[in-house]
Amino acid sequence: MKTSILTFVNNSSEIGTVGTSGNAVGKSPHLHYSIITLIPYVWKIDSDRQGWKKMFYLNPIDFLEE
Repeated sequence: MKTSILTFVNNSSEIGTVGTSGNAVGKSPHLHYSIITLIPYVWKIDSDRQGWKKMFYLNPIDFLEE
């Protein structure tokens, strides 16, 4: 099962497949995904152009290494 926006998953959930579809044609196969929180981490905001978005995105490595 592939996921969609706001789908809850666990360590054994398939979140997608690696491929070269869309604008990835001619590039190495890859998968785009993100892990977000509904509770804002306001201390992660910085002065980047879209730095406010950083309060919602979590580092996936922290979850993959569990």
